[in-house]
Amino acid sequence: SDILAIPGYFAIKLWDPIAGEMVSMSFGDEDRCCAVEFLLYTSDGEKIVAVGQGFAKDTTIITTWIRVWSLNPRVALWHHSSKSGPPTAAALSEDGAILALGCEEGRLVLYDMETGAVIVERIDEQKVSSIIFSPDNKYIYTSNKSAVIKWTAALENRTSFIDGPIKEIHIVPGKDAMFVLRENTASLWDIDSGQLIKEYKYFEASGLGH
Repeated sequence: SDILAIPGYFAIKLWDPIAGEMVSMSFGDEDRCCAVEFLLYTSDGEKIVAVGQGFAKDTTIITTWIRVWSLNPRVALWHHSSKSGPPTAAALSEDGAILALGCEEGRLVLYDMETGAVIVERIDEQKVSSIIFSPDNKYIYTSNKSAVIKWTAALENRTSFIDGPIKEIHIVPGKDAMFVLRENTASLWDIDSGQLIKEYKYFEASGLGH
């Protein structure tokens, strides 16, 4: 999709750079948005997901909200809000069927991208700092300050995969490998065996996305 999405406090503004058209999508009256924390596209570019924090209507109760839109046609598909802690990580499965959301208190939730229904919910031991799906969608990897955790796709089983402390994890495109960012080093790991491939020392750990 040739659409640029710009997050704001009360709307996601979609800008069509070719037609010069800007579309504003209001979050509605059910809550007041404070900040967009994550903005995700499905791999086919047909849907956009916004995750953030807000206040429940007419209250001071902080909520975590999710909004999903279709980009062609440009319509709202579903929204969800809960009183869980602030969102700290979010990821979409490679096929765009599942949204994974991690929160401050260690809550990990999987949502059906078609309906918005909660598929499964688990409480981890610590704040979820990153989430990634394996390329085949069979596993979900989360990181916290102690380790990288490998989950089965339905969150039925969990194993400690790589010892921490961990800041961020990222799948390497086109390879069955994971890039792991620590405070002052980065390393490359095989996602199937959990074996270290290479370590980069004295790494300026300012965030892989910057």
